[in-house]
Amino acid sequence: MRTTVEAASGDELVRLILGARERTALIDSPACFAGLKAFAPGEVFENHFHEHYDEFFAVITGEVVVWQGRASHTVLSAGSTLLCPRGSHHRLANERDAPAVLLYVKTPYVADDTHWVPWAPGVQE
Repeated sequence: MRTTVEAASGDELVRLILGARERTALIDSPACFAGLKAFAPGEVFENHFHEHYDEFFAVITGEVVVWQGRASHTVLSAGSTLLCPRGSHHRLANERDAPAVLLYVKTPYVADDTHWVPWAPGVQE
C-alpha cells in the first residue's frame, strides 16, 4: 500500500503519521523495520542492546540524548543521526521540556532481539 501526503511541514507530517500514538511502524519486513517514536519530556528508553541488528536513529523534532556503551553520550537534535551497531548498549532519553520525535531503523530485522541491561548515567554498579 502506498500513501501520499500533500505539502505538509515536518511537524504536521509527524502528527499525521503518529496521530495520538507514541509509536508507529513505517516499514515492517524481515530485511528492515522502521518506525517513529514520540518521546514525551523526561521520557527514557532504558539501556539495552540487540544481538542481530544494527539500529539507526534520526531525530525529526526536538532533542534526544543517546548514551552508548555506558561511557559516552551524544545529543541528537532535529536532523542529527546516529548508528548503534549490533551488540552496543544504548539508552535514549528526552531530557528537555518539549516533546521529541525519533525515526529508528533496525536492519536486518529480527523480532524479539532487545536485551535489557539495567544501567543509568551516574548510577554506580
